[in-house]
Amino acid sequence: TGVVLADETLITPVMNAIPPKIKAVNVTMGLAFTLSPVFSLLTYLKQLEQMLAKRGGEQVFYYKPVVGLLRHQYVTDCVGEKVLQELLEKIQSDNLIYVPRSLLTNNEILSLIFASSATTADLLQRLRSLLIMLSEDNPDLHVSQKNDLLYHALTAVQRLQNIWFRYEHIAANNETVISMLISLLSPPAIPFEGEPIAGLQIMGMLESRAMDFENLIIVGANEEYLPGQHHSDSF
Repeated sequence: TGVVLADETLITPVMNAIPPKIKAVNVTMGLAFTLSPVFSLLTYLKQLEQMLAKRGGEQVFYYKPVVGLLRHQYVTDCVGEKVLQELLEKIQSDNLIYVPRSLLTNNEILSLIFASSATTADLLQRLRSLLIMLSEDNPDLHVSQKNDLLYHALTAVQRLQNIWFRYEHIAANNETVISMLISLLSPPAIPFEGEPIAGLQIMGMLESRAMDFENLIIVGANEEYLPGQHHSDSF
């Protein structure tokens, strides 16, 4: 069986919709980093650093990136929905515009997310530890794909650590370092590991050339996607 994506941005919802009984899945196309949960995680962490403030001698965070992180699917998987829901209700009931750090450090993973990093080396080590803790040792298909994404980000963090070890005299704030990490991750599509000769095959239109399937499902075969509209304006 083959699933061909006319609109390749649908890869994430398609992957999430695969029933658990389907064990063998091969994704021939890559996933653009900007469409991945790791991108949204790093974006929220960057916004935390942008909007960090101090009130009454304590560091506080603007509520929007805090809520985004507390609702993030990777954080929910590892921390638990009950703990996060209690924090979200506390923020809403107290109408907190700026959330104190002390409210967000009652869990090991949350302590890492909302920790303070005085140096670039500390920040990169904290990101490395966070990515490792968010990964799971589970053969489930969705967990395997999640670990692939986290490993891709972990490799980029390691590259930045090696660079900073050589040029540690260069000063950079935390926001800039996270922006550099996002830039390192953004250009290539993230490949997934799979079995190319068995199970469900998921691919884009380009990868489907000369392929023959017993069952074929085309997703996103809408106007402007099939056929694609590639033209320039007359003026």
